[in-house]
Amino acid sequence: APDADAGPEDAGPPDAGPAEEEPADAGPPPPPRDPLPPPADHLALGAAFACFGHVDGRVACWGSNRFGQLGDPELGLGARARRTEAAYVAGVRARRVEAGSWHACALGEDGGVRCWGHGAWGQLGDGEREDRSAPVEVAGLEDVVQLALGEGHGCARTAERRLHCWGRNHMGQLGDGTTENRLAPVTVPLEEVVDVAAGRAHSCARTADGRVWCWGENLDGQLGDGSRGAPAGHRASPAAVEGVESELHLAAGGGASCAWGDEGAWCWGRNDSWQLRARPAGEPESAVLRPARVHAGPVREVALGGRHTCLLRPVEGEASEGAGGAEAEDDAGAEATDGAATPEPNGVGEAEAAEAEDAREPAEPELEVLCVGLNHRGQLGDGSRRLRRDWVRVERLRRPRELGAGTEFGCARIERGVRCWGDNRSGQLADGTRRFRTAPVPVQGLRFERDAGIEAAR
Repeated sequence: APDADAGPEDAGPPDAGPAEEEPADAGPPPPPRDPLPPPADHLALGAAFACFGHVDGRVACWGSNRFGQLGDPELGLGARARRTEAAYVAGVRARRVEAGSWHACALGEDGGVRCWGHGAWGQLGDGEREDRSAPVEVAGLEDVVQLALGEGHGCARTAERRLHCWGRNHMGQLGDGTTENRLAPVTVPLEEVVDVAAGRAHSCARTADGRVWCWGENLDGQLGDGSRGAPAGHRASPAAVEGVESELHLAAGGGASCAWGDEGAWCWGRNDSWQLRARPAGEPESAVLRPARVHAGPVREVALGGRHTCLLRPVEGEASEGAGGAEAEDDAGAEATDGAATPEPNGVGEAEAAEAEDAREPAEPELEVLCVGLNHRGQLGDGSRRLRRDWVRVERLRRPRELGAGTEFGCARIERGVRCWGDNRSGQLADGTRRFRTAPVPVQGLRFERDAGIEAAR
């Protein structure tokens, strides 16, 4: 009975029924949705071309245009088609741009994906097998938050943490249990995917429980399950990588894979040029079949080239013997650039930008780029052309922020610019020449300006 002292509003209506029951359990909360990556300047390197995405969404590309991968319908195709300076892709606004060996894809603000370049294996995802000089939409993709491109395939991770892949599948690199090429995306049978990377003909993903999975080509042990060989070693479905279970980021390229984070970097796969800096006891000389620690200490990024590897790390002391200083000017570097004067990048000068940055921001840890492996084109950036079995520091990089590796060249994003080094036969260094460089040179054609302390493309 109601309290005798209660007022009319407390007692409730005389015909009130029994107290309302608590609602039944609504079930588990909805699965998490991952956001689009935040706007930021970023690099994407292919086999012999590169692209740069601005914080405002514009995309510039340079280097080889053999299959239309620079996104310019007015530029010719073929082995001699190239740009030796950066040029902007018309009609593209991207939250992220990614590069495969000979094609590129842009992730739009709406979560859709458009691709251009080489399309013979269906890697453009438009249902055709044609090369494209202008972007075409990948069919059936929405809510994409991350892209990874290989030689002839692509993978997209969605906000719901599902993974879809398309294109070439001759070694099972699409992970759908078959070896049939796919002209449109198919779903990889993994749940809760939080990271993805693509190599030449293999793919890797990390799931929310920290496990790493790889599938596809395994000629050199790049799947990390202790096996290698063809065709028996290939995997058309995801296989767990042994010995890697943590919140690590993934990288893949050529015939190798890596996982990296605050505790170091672990790599596995092709190692015929010491590109993994490790030859564990009992492993074959040309391959590392299980994850091996190749660097101890914090790592900000790993980039895998054809037969070389580079990483970005906080400066913590001298690099290995033979490394040049971060801003070194030595005879080897001068000789490598054929005595040519190094032009300054268009827009704000690096020194001026650095001084302005110092004045308005707290000091951040200084970073450096280290590389190891094959160096016949100067792709290690240390001023030499000697193969290196241990890490050497890339010369003349002031405050590198991001790293990329192509087949035989590399690039780093610095403050208000990009510098590249290595092979330049297709103009992939964008310095206006086709001479290889054993130390970084500025990319020409990118446009920056200062606006309230942030970068914005004109």
